[in-house]
Amino acid sequence: MKMADPWLMAVALAAVAGFALAGLWGRHKAVRANRQRHCMEAFFAQADRLLGEEGMPEPLRSDVTVMARNLRSGRVARQLVGYAITGRLSRAVQHPPEAVQERVRVLQQAPESVIRGMAALHVYFLFAASYQSVFAGALVRRMLLTGVSPAQARHDPVGSETARRLVQGVLGTDRVPAAGA
Repeated sequence: MKMADPWLMAVALAAVAGFALAGLWGRHKAVRANRQRHCMEAFFAQADRLLGEEGMPEPLRSDVTVMARNLRSGRVARQLVGYAITGRLSRAVQHPPEAVQERVRVLQQAPESVIRGMAALHVYFLFAASYQSVFAGALVRRMLLTGVSPAQARHDPVGSETARRLVQGVLGTDRVPAAGA
């Protein structure tokens, strides 16, 4: 009985391992796509509700439109990670640009329901956009969105202290109320 060529065995083993990894990657991609779909559905449902509100200021309406356009862009997660690594994110929160300060003034004049709705919309947006980039999105979900879930945002948009702080940083305001407030 002759022993099989070791190179042939190595090639066969590598092929089997490649197929196994491809299957795992496909399953992971399908799970990510399903989660993103749920986040996008929640985002658009929330956006429709907000755009239908009477007290919704026009600048915030345009922000919702911009977010909807960028929802399927992996660039959002990559830029957010890049800004966090370089320190631009913390500087922007500490010293917001004039355009952000103007949006904060507009938001502070909006009704409480609009503020809560915008908080939930930002959480949905960050989650949906994070699923567009495999590695940067995973970092955003693990580091910035720890303890936050789209389900929490749906049932209680500001119920999680982490979500509230994140949205405060994104919106640059402290007017996002705590849960039960």
